Amino acid sequence: MKISYSSDSIPGADLEARGKAALGAGVAMDLVVRAESVAGEAEGCPVSTIVAYECHGRDLLSDVRQRENFLRCYVPVLASHAERFGADVLVAIYEKSSRAEGELRRFLKTLRRKIPARILVEVLTPSRSALLPNLPAMASFLKTLPGESFGLVADTGHLLTVEGAEFHEVLRRHSSGLAGLHLRGEESRAPSRSCLIDFPRVAEALLEGGFPGSLAVECESFISLEAFRDDVAFVRKVFGAGPSSTVFPGS
Repeated sequence: MKISYSSDSIPGADLEARGKAALGAGVAMDLVVRAESVAGEAEGCPVSTIVAYECHGRDLLSDVRQRENFLRCYVPVLASHAERFGADVLVAIYEKSSRAEGELRRFLKTLRRKIPARILVEVLTPSRSALLPNLPAMASFLKTLPGESFGLVADTGHLLTVEGAEFHEVLRRHSSGLAGLHLRGEESRAPSRSCLIDFPRVAEALLEGGFPGSLAVECESFISLEAFRDDVAFVRKVFGAGPSSTVFPGS
């Protein structure tokens, strides 16, 4: 099973150093792309997914000016990164209205036309978005879009907030439809430092549910390479092949 870490989480002075750290730990990197990012800056890094940072906190469906600026100025940056690395693009939709499904459908289709990659949509929480703010709702919506062009991504930290500590059954029921799962503890803690999320139970839910996707760790920045490597070892132990781990097909 493929494991990646956010470029904002991996320790290192620059992307080159973070890429080397990821390679050294045997994981890929999810490249967080900002408006000022340049496609060549992460050359040589093992990039798995392009993370659209500029989605955060923006009303891209309700605010026409923000949406047009996003599509005109930022989407070409995402497209160039996606094409260079052959990677999916992850977006998160922040929306105040709970009745904007039509606008969301049109927006996602526009992104797919402009970006030569699969578009992954992350499930948020009600405090961040009133539109489809839980895993079952977003899963049902994305089933109305072409599966080869779009994918669903859940987040353990968000699931904890929305469903409570016993979110594993919801995750199990929807695992087979997930393209990816973000591993994050409470308050953006690394999986190995989480006190509230039982990650072995998460692994069991994914296995029982037939999870076909990849795992991505998105958490606070690690204070050292040693802490980063320790977390990679923890994730591999829980989700990869090993003496006391849950073994997934293809691990």
